[in-house]
Amino acid sequence: MSRAQNKTDRWMKIEALLLSHPEGLTQAEIARRLDVHRSIINRDMYDFGKQFPIINHEDGRISIDRSAYLIKVTFSLHEAMAVHLAARLLATRMDRQNPHAASALRKLGVSLERLAPRISTHVKQSADVMDEADQRQDPVYLQSLEKLTLAWAEQRKVQVWHRKRARRYGNGGVYAFCDNIG
Repeated sequence: MSRAQNKTDRWMKIEALLLSHPEGLTQAEIARRLDVHRSIINRDMYDFGKQFPIINHEDGRISIDRSAYLIKVTFSLHEAMAVHLAARLLATRMDRQNPHAASALRKLGVSLERLAPRISTHVKQSADVMDEADQRQDPVYLQSLEKLTLAWAEQRKVQVWHRKRARRYGNGGVYAFCDNIG
């Protein structure tokens, strides 16, 4: 195996290790698990950090920033359509903007351009609908959704509470808040 192949293989293993350990690992722990010298991991981490969003913790642990990590996924045409329909259902049931769902649909639309141009156009139009002005912008909702998503990904407990909104924000309803608790 060539040196470049070894490095690529190591990076894939480092990525998998860090994803399976959201609390992070030290370079020594990574080296031990991959059965290589710590100096190799030390050299690898410089370039690895350019390709992957990593967090260097004060105690020497390294973890992947899950909110910035791009998930690699491939869909068949039928699977892509199922994701599109699910996102459209979400859009028709929510009265608040969700820029993450719109962004995901745009990426899906771009990925379908060569395979199915008409479907691609429709998927991108769906993303535009999700961003329209009649969808209410609610930064508290979005922040709570992001906290819940990260807590779920990191297997952390959260505390959720709500309070009624003032009349000036619309016709009743609640604001939901959440904090990580462990």
